[in-house]
Formats: sequence, C-alpha cells, structure tokens
Amino acid sequence: MDYPENPYQSPSAEQAGPPSPPEQRSGVPKVFGILHIIYAALGGLIALLGLGGGALMKAVFQEATKAAREEGQDISKVTGALDSLITISMVQSVVAIVFAALLLVAGIKLLKYQDSGRKLSNIWAISRIVVAIPLAFMAISAQATLQEEIQNLSKETSAIDMSAMAGVGGLIGVVLVCIYPVLSLIFLNKEKSKAALK
Repeated sequence: MDYPENPYQSPSAEQAGPPSPPEQRSGVPKVFGILHIIYAALGGLIALLGLGGGALMKAVFQEATKAAREEGQDISKVTGALDSLITISMVQSVVAIVFAALLLVAGIKLLKYQDSGRKLSNIWAISRIVVAIPLAFMAISAQATLQEEIQNLSKETSAIDMSAMAGVGGLIGVVLVCIYPVLSLIFLNKEKSKAALK
C-alpha cells in the first residue's frame, strides 16, 4: 500500500542523504609535538655534552703539541686558534640549549592542540635556520684556521685536506640542522593543521 507523501517535507529533504560525519581532526600537530619533544631532548643532551667538550679539546691539544712544546716551538697562534674554536663551540652549545627549551615547550603545547605551540614552532624554526648558518660558518672558519696553524707548526701537508673535509662536513651539518625546521614550517602551517588547533 502506498502512503501519501508528507506535504510538510521539502523536496530537497528527500534528496539529501544521511548527514556526513564530522571532519576528522588532523594528527599532524600531535605527531610534530612528539617529534619536537624527542628532538629537544636529544639536542639538549648533545648541547650539554658540548659544554664539556672544551676541556676535552684542551686536553687533546696539550697531548698533540707536547713534542712541539718540548722542542721550544712557539704554539701561541695554535693556542689562540683553539681558544676561538672552543669559544664558538660554547656559544653553539648555549644557543642549542635555549632552542631545545623553546622546542620542548612548543612540543607540549602541540600535544594539547594549542595554536600557541604552532606559533612557538614557527619562531623556533626560523630562528634555528637564521642562527645555524652563521654559527656553522664561524665554526668552519675557526677550524680551518686551527688546522692551518697546526700544519705550520708540524710541517704536515695533510692539514689542508683536513680543513677542506671540515668545511664539507660543516656544510652537510647545516643542511641536516635545517631539514627538520623546514619540515615543521611546511606541515604545521597547512590549513588542516591550523584548523585542528585551538
């Protein structure tokens, strides 16, 4: 038996299907929150170890120049170059600790889906890239100077090659340091990621 159509039902209501499920919240902020915390923990640990690296470099230097000092050679230029490298290493370590703390806070906020975590991530990422490049080139320059002075002191020809290797290694290090900040900037600023944050 056919029932009469409901006169109060609009034609569009008949054509409409079941209500669509609500759009699922993006998991990108949570993933980056976890990655931020891991990255911050590792970076902070390496930076703390770097702070103690100056004493180790001094000890290695004393042993490496023992023969030269016994021969009465002037090692003041080598000592100055080493001090410059240690100073730059200390600055890099302190900066890395500050960045690790900032990234840790950003990671915790992202786990809570707070938009302030994304903003902190952006500040961290841009600052990390801007600071990493000049510090890396300063370290490369200081290392090259140290190798050159060691070469002059020991009359070895391999120091030039070591300087070139240090330069290439430094450039690779800059690229590696910048990869994660760039990925963070890209993925956390997509519309779906921003829409998931409050």
